Amino acid sequence: MSNRLQEGQQFPPLQTKTIHGDSISIPDHSVPFVHLQFRRLAGCPICNLHLKQFAARNAEIRSAGIKEVVAFHSADDELLPFQGAFPFAVIGDPNKKLYRRYGISTSLASVLHPSVWLAIFQGLLTRERPSIQIFPNGGRR
Repeated sequence: MSNRLQEGQQFPPLQTKTIHGDSISIPDHSVPFVHLQFRRLAGCPICNLHLKQFAARNAEIRSAGIKEVVAFHSADDELLPFQGAFPFAVIGDPNKKLYRRYGISTSLASVLHPSVWLAIFQGLLTRERPSIQIFPNGGRR
């Protein structure tokens, strides 16, 4: 049985901590919308390229009533050097409990898509890219 949400289904409430130790709740009744992203590893060049774009537009996103929240399947201490300065909430989930709870799965096909490779190269060419480890924590599962 899949935990994947179906159209019209209510998002199951989430209460957890960010990588900075702050409590976070979803849904968050202080804002109209929460945009929850599930990402891969702390040092993922694609993820960091995309998240830098979200960070650059953070004021615009917040003024639209959207709270940005990003989950990674890496440990907090590994995420802090890469995502610690982002102006939105980042959640570490090294055991992928949240991923399973919300029906998020991985697929080899997703990594083989040509558009992914373009994003990888763009991320690798970024001046402030994270150093990529061969086997970062949370990346072996």
